[in-house]
Amino acid sequence: MNADTKQTQPSALLVDMLPSGNELPWPGPRIIATTGGRNPPEYSANGWEVDAHDIRAIAWAVSFAHQGASAQNHLPLPEKTRHLDLHILVAEDNPINSAIIKEQLEALGCSVVVAANGEQALAQWLPGLFDLVLTDVNMPIMNGYELAKALRQRDADLPIIGVTANALREEGERCAAVGMNAWLVKPLNLHTLRAQLLKHCKIAVPAPAIIADESLATESAADQVQLSPKMRELFISTLQQDRQTTLAALDSGDASAVARQLHSMAGALGAVQAGALAVAFTELECRLMGLTVTPALALEVRQKLERLTALLDALE
Repeated sequence: MNADTKQTQPSALLVDMLPSGNELPWPGPRIIATTGGRNPPEYSANGWEVDAHDIRAIAWAVSFAHQGASAQNHLPLPEKTRHLDLHILVAEDNPINSAIIKEQLEALGCSVVVAANGEQALAQWLPGLFDLVLTDVNMPIMNGYELAKALRQRDADLPIIGVTANALREEGERCAAVGMNAWLVKPLNLHTLRAQLLKHCKIAVPAPAIIADESLATESAADQVQLSPKMRELFISTLQQDRQTTLAALDSGDASAVARQLHSMAGALGAVQAGALAVAFTELECRLMGLTVTPALALEVRQKLERLTALLDALE
């Protein structure tokens, strides 16, 4: 890159893979990917240090570096990203979402226990065992609101964060009414998740937040979630099963069952950043709630399921 290009693109990002030690000066943000490097990424005086052999860690480093590059006047980058060493209870019925949240929390240095619904989470909870509970609000058997209310009766100080696909203010008010400390909108990103943990948990060793400007945290929901081979297999098999269940519900004319499946699939798609298809499924879910499956709606659902099939085929 010549000097003129450097001047016209001050926010360009350099990813230095396996550097030799004779690096040239670079005016912008730099990622240094080395064998045995940091995972999760850590910021140093030379740039973001990361493990060259973990593509997810490199993706996180790129996201962190872009946050710094896009907010040079507002974002003091941390000297070091410390592990949080928190014990988190996660209640989430969607296996894709729960696996991704678990990976994100573990990348932040947390230990995680996952429950498939509020009832399981309540059975796992013991006084003083968990630093925070992260719960989806829409789950079978016992939903997140009911779980938060039950936990709050047992522990007045336990941090509880709700996770929802609904960004409306009324959703936040409902979460607060049952005793939740905060609520996050899917898909979660690593920046916001870490900031919320730091805000609501008692951290033994002070750790700087990756994002100082809260408005930036809410705008970074487009972080790329990288699927590990294990996660890819789980994602494909789960969505294929959901697709078959949705088709069976369509054939039987069960609008409520179709809507439930669309909600579940939208959550999984949103978690892996398949945003357009997730929004399409959510819109169809809203149109089906409380209604019958008309031929026109059934056709639209089948068309969206064909798009899902194409996505799954491309991933295999």
